[in-house]
Amino acid sequence: MRTVFGWIKQFFVKENKEKIPKCYKCGLMASIMVFMEIKTIELEDIDDNILVQLCSYCHTELHELYDKNYIPPIIKEE
Repeated sequence: MRTVFGWIKQFFVKENKEKIPKCYKCGLMASIMVFMEIKTIELEDIDDNILVQLCSYCHTELHELYDKNYIPPIIKEE
């Protein structure tokens, strides 16, 4: 009985699971690491930095919100 259980278990259970980086915002697979340095309005350093992993969609969304030079893609009329 135990060997039958072991045989079935080998198909459904992975012993060595690889850690897949996940997006900190939505939980999908991350493809980009973003390092954020926080400063005051007078550009003085604060000892507070953030390192996050993001998927490509959340990375684009981050640019849309905070990058002053971001230009959205042109929408073509069909």
